[in-house]
Amino acid sequence: MIFWKRSFSLSECKAVLKDYLGRTTDKRFIALMNLAFAREAAHLSRDLGDFESPFYTALENAAEKCLDYAKTDVEFFEAHEDEFDDLLDSASNFGYGVQYSLENMLDEVRDELYEGN
Repeated sequence: MIFWKRSFSLSECKAVLKDYLGRTTDKRFIALMNLAFAREAAHLSRDLGDFESPFYTALENAAEKCLDYAKTDVEFFEAHEDEFDDLLDSASNFGYGVQYSLENMLDEVRDELYEGN
């Protein structure tokens, strides 16, 4: 899945995702698409350099939507845990507190899913 092309702006990419996700009610699929969006954003920034704050806000919002769903579906989380870790690894050098926010979100999901285990 590729959301970005060099000629698309962040708002255009978010509009495409919103339109696409507006065509389904499958929560698992919506979570997966948000994960793909966040990972692509992270890879794009890792490969091309720093962007402005709205870019990282969009990345964090997509990750949060996906991880909110993951809290309710342990099988989904376990099936995509490597992708969540890849997202975190890709964000390791970002500014704006992105890595910290993603780590907190991921830790919260793990705590909720595996509490008491």
